[in-house]
Amino acid sequence: MADFDKYLESLSASPGRLELFNAAQDAQTTDKTLLLLTCIDLRYPDVIHSRMEPKFHKLYDHVCLAGAGLAPVVDFGPDRKPHWQQTFLEHVSISVALHSITKVVVMDHRDCGAYRKFGLLTSADNGTSKERNVHFQQMKRLRKLLEREFPQLGFHGILLPVEPEHDKATGRSTGKLKIDTLD
Repeated sequence: MADFDKYLESLSASPGRLELFNAAQDAQTTDKTLLLLTCIDLRYPDVIHSRMEPKFHKLYDHVCLAGAGLAPVVDFGPDRKPHWQQTFLEHVSISVALHSITKVVVMDHRDCGAYRKFGLLTSADNGTSKERNVHFQQMKRLRKLLEREFPQLGFHGILLPVEPEHDKATGRSTGKLKIDTLD
């Protein structure tokens, strides 16, 4: 388990980050440092953006697909989705071309309905090591795909906990957020 904020700090400390940040502050560049892939689950946008924005202000592209790291690799079962893979790869390609991204960060989350829909997990698996292992297995498949298609890009996989606690007045997540990381 890792602290989410500290993990993001380690990503933002990558080479060239300060120069990109300073340039973006002047609004003279469209360069990004990363492409962020998250799930469509509405429990997580504030948690993610409230932590990403201070560290990567105007320095990341964002794609949302059901299941996050699972979506581009749903090539199994009766409901396979090869077009999801193509869509994601096209987004990565344009992000590389337009914004010179250097890495892809995937943020899966526990208790994901897409993992249940595609038969990889059940509700009984929530919070278990099986759930963690299945998420990381799919992230590894995605990492392999990206290494083949975009060998110049780094890859980081994050598994967020079940919906974090929120302040009812502000809607913001409260306290430390512990995550599991692939890398």
